[in-house]
Amino acid sequence: RFADRLPEVARQHRVTLGEGSTPHLDVTGLIAGTETLGRLELKMEDRNPTGSFKSRVAAMALSIAQERKLRGALGTSSGNGGAATAAYAAAAGLEAVLLVLKGALPSKVREIRAHGARVVEVDGLGHDADATIRTAYLVAEAAERYGFTPMLTAVRFAPEAMSALKTIEWESAEGGATPDAV
Repeated sequence: RFADRLPEVARQHRVTLGEGSTPHLDVTGLIAGTETLGRLELKMEDRNPTGSFKSRVAAMALSIAQERKLRGALGTSSGNGGAATAAYAAAAGLEAVLLVLKGALPSKVREIRAHGARVVEVDGLGHDADATIRTAYLVAEAAERYGFTPMLTAVRFAPEAMSALKTIEWESAEGGATPDAV
């Protein structure tokens, strides 16, 4: 429903598993240290198809891949992003190649593989800031070179895919909220 505000993707190329429209939970006054806030709401992003807000990002990334006739998505993951990428790539009939943090939760790696993604475990990814940023640059470069959309959950590397996160704020506004921060 926010297609007019997101990167342009023809209806037939949109990849969705029903992400978004997640409920809000009012926790005002329930969490120690937040007493000075006028109102505090949590958006229940675990209700998305792959269990996190990364469903929104993956839906946009794979829709872009479909629109531009790319091979699929190439990215990095410590778990949730990879699971989302793999699920949405499978739904689109596209490839997913993921460099996964060595030592990531085995259940997440199994979930990524269950959707048919190729997994390459990388030592240092996610633990060492310099190695992580170097890897991100290499992945973004390789994605472009080999016909993939980059699935890197950082605006610097995947601004179009990351624009899907704005839908969280837009959904909040539909409910009458004007959040100070998301």
